[in-house]
Amino acid sequence: MTGFSNRQQASGGGQVLNPSATGSSRFHLNAYASHLTGGWIPVYSSSWKRIHTAPAYAMDEIFLWASNPHGSARTLYVGGYFAYYFDLFYQHNQLPAETGMTMIYPGIQQIGVDGDEQYSSIYAVTASSSAFITGYAIRNYRRDASDQRAGWNVPIGET
Repeated sequence: MTGFSNRQQASGGGQVLNPSATGSSRFHLNAYASHLTGGWIPVYSSSWKRIHTAPAYAMDEIFLWASNPHGSARTLYVGGYFAYYFDLFYQHNQLPAETGMTMIYPGIQQIGVDGDEQYSSIYAVTASSSAFITGYAIRNYRRDASDQRAGWNVPIGET
């Protein structure tokens, strides 16, 4: 496949993408190991929950959907720090009752900060009770992995 010449063979016969990879690939949200295979992430009102952490060597475009299976509307906040000089930035989402999935984060780009999980992550919390989030990240690697000024490997006209 074009653009993935820097893959390494994994012991199980699969291929691993590393910091020197080029091209782009799609990943499940990586908030915690139990959701690396996809599925719904429960979000509660008790505290902000980490949803996804972007690496410093690539740009993730993050797509999130939320669901509210409850009988009344829920408010969901999604956000992150995104830079050392900002406080927590978040968006407010109103989820209607029992209406299926609502897109809440439409491919917003995020680049991680090397060695700092807090400034590389997206978080969510509800105003009351619970909601559920699912989604994926399109990881775009640098056009030249050895040059941080090289830009990202996203073909023109694609996201």
